[in-house]
Amino acid sequence: MTQDLHDGITALVETLYNHKSCPKDVTFTVNTNGRKYWRVEYRTDTQRSALGFIVVQPTKKFKVGDLLMASSWNAPATNFSRGNVIDRDFRLVRPYGIG
Repeated sequence: MTQDLHDGITALVETLYNHKSCPKDVTFTVNTNGRKYWRVEYRTDTQRSALGFIVVQPTKKFKVGDLLMASSWNAPATNFSRGNVIDRDFRLVRPYGIG
């Protein structure tokens, strides 16, 4: 992971926590197990949700750091990017989802 990507992910998580509608009992994590995408997760005591995905392997359509909306727990919606963590473009990021 590059330093720019790491710093961007840190800024993304801070943006989520600092959003005016962020619940107090929530935890945001980034699951780094994926080869192409890393999942941004929303967790409470009783539930987990996929907020969206971060591209970590570039494709024809997306560059590293692009934010994608979650289509399901395991897959992103690959129609278009909703921002980029390296560029600090978080305009479509909310505590309940990216998109």
